[in-house]
Amino acid sequence: MGDSLQFDRAEYSNAAQAGVVCTQCHQQVVQSYHVVGGRVICSGCREQRERVASSSGFVRLLRALAAGAGVAAAGSAVYYGIRATTGYEFGLIAIAVGWAVGRAVQWGSGDRGGWPYQTMAILLTYASIACNYLPDIWKAAPNAGLIPMVILSLMAPFLMGVEHIIGLLILGFGLFQAWKMTRRRNDVITGPFSVAPAPANV
Repeated sequence: MGDSLQFDRAEYSNAAQAGVVCTQCHQQVVQSYHVVGGRVICSGCREQRERVASSSGFVRLLRALAAGAGVAAAGSAVYYGIRATTGYEFGLIAIAVGWAVGRAVQWGSGDRGGWPYQTMAILLTYASIACNYLPDIWKAAPNAGLIPMVILSLMAPFLMGVEHIIGLLILGFGLFQAWKMTRRRNDVITGPFSVAPAPANV
């Protein structure tokens, strides 16, 4: 019995020394943590989730839109920057953009998700990928006007011919990734759990 207790204590000590990291803010948990959907979150992130969840639906939509649009704009810039620098179009970036936009929208919704956020994530992901062609269109037709150039860039993925079918498939994967990231969640928060064992009574 004594050996068994020492073994359990050693396992717990090793887990405590390894540290527990919040999957949302990526900070090490000091005292206690919670678990939601199999993911560890700290007490501060739990409180933030509860504040967002208790806010109005309109506020959550605006928050998700702002977060998703910011990431979409950054993704479009990165996509164009890599394409302009290397001279190659890496379609797999579309999947990364879909994941990032979806994660931003899901965060803005307070991890609630659902079809309004999925629609938002898909539209923002498509706009992010399509608008990376906007600088090329501007160089080719600088006097066309902003609105026509934006419309043309949104049509660009479908104007590149049959040889671009693989690119369209990868675009579809990116949109699917955004849709999957923003699906509705009904995660139950459990905890708090202590990071280290309580001190023994003397």
